[in-house]
Amino acid sequence: MELGDPFDLDSLTFYLLNGWYSLDGLNTCYDGNERPGRIDTTLGDWQLRIEPRGDVAPGALRKHQRESGMSQVTHVGRIRRDDGSQFHATDALELLGVVESLVGFALGRVTAVVLPVGYRDGKATWALWKCNRAVDRPLGAVPFLDEAHAAAQMTELFRAGYATSRDPLRWQVFGSALGYHYSAEHDATVNMKVLLPVSAMQLISYAHLVEELPAGDPNHLTSQQWGAKSLGTIGQLRSLLSAVGVDTSVPRHLTRLAEVQTDITDKALPTPDALDCVVRLRNKVAHPKQKDANKWTTEEWAETGFAATTMFNLAMLWWLHYDERYLGKTLEYLGAGDSIYVPWHKP
Repeated sequence: MELGDPFDLDSLTFYLLNGWYSLDGLNTCYDGNERPGRIDTTLGDWQLRIEPRGDVAPGALRKHQRESGMSQVTHVGRIRRDDGSQFHATDALELLGVVESLVGFALGRVTAVVLPVGYRDGKATWALWKCNRAVDRPLGAVPFLDEAHAAAQMTELFRAGYATSRDPLRWQVFGSALGYHYSAEHDATVNMKVLLPVSAMQLISYAHLVEELPAGDPNHLTSQQWGAKSLGTIGQLRSLLSAVGVDTSVPRHLTRLAEVQTDITDKALPTPDALDCVVRLRNKVAHPKQKDANKWTTEEWAETGFAATTMFNLAMLWWLHYDERYLGKTLEYLGAGDSIYVPWHKP
C-alpha cells in the first residue's frame, strides 16, 4: 500500500531487517546510551546513514535473534540528496534496492528494507507498506564480515557497490551470482557449497574475460576460446582467480582439504592445489557416479567448501571493486579482528 505524495521529498527513512553486528563505526546516543556502528557515507549524489536501533543494545538484540531465530528490525536508516535538493520517492527506492542487495551479499542471506517514509519540511508526506521479498531467518555466520571492522567494511561495500551498480554488465552479473551466493551460504549441503561457487565463478569469468576485456587485451578470450575443451572449468576459473589475486594453495591448517589433495593426486594432476580440489569434487556432484558417492567424508567436503566459498566471495568483492578487509573461511583464525585486506588492496 502506497500512501501520500511521492514528489518533492527532502529525506526518506527506512528500517532494515536482520542486519549485521559491528563494534566499530560512529557512535549514536539514544536515551543516554551510546551505540557504536553508525555509518554515514556518500553514494553518488546521495547521502546514506544507517545505524543500529537505539532502544535496545545491539549485543542483546543479536543474542535474542541467535536464540530465537526470529526476524527483527536491527537498523534504521535515512537517505537524502547530498546537495539538499528534493527528489521523487521512485529515485530513492532505486537506491534502496541497491542497498538491500549489498546488505544481503554481506550477510549471505536474504534481508529487506521495509517501511520507507518520505519527508517534506520535517513532516511525513509519503509511505510504502511493502516488503519486496521473503526474508531469511537470521541464522548462521556472515560470509566475510569481521565484527571488529564491520562498519568500515559495510561503508566500503556500499561505496564500491553503488558505483558498480552504474555499470549495467557488472551489476547484472552481480545480481545473477547473488542467487548462487545466497544458496551456498545460507542453507546448502556441504556438497552444494562446493558446486554452487564454481558455477557462479564461471559467470564472472565469462563476463570479465569475454565480454568486458577489449579484444586487444592479452587476457581477452573469444566465446569459443572460453568454452574450448582445452581450457576447461579449471582454466576458466584460474584465469579469473589469477586476475583477482587469490592464493589457491592448500592452507596447512585445513588438514581435511589436504587429504582431498592427496586423494586426487595422479599422473594427470601431479601437484593439485585448492582450486583443483574444488573442481574435482564439484565434478563428482555435477556428473555423479555411484562408486564416488561416499569417497570423501563430510569433513573433507566441508573444508573443500570453505575453499570454494572463499574464492567465490573474493571474486564477488573484486567484481564490485571493493577494497577493504575480509574474513575468509580458509583463514586459520576467524575471531573479531582477524580479518585481512583483500589481495588487490591499495594502501
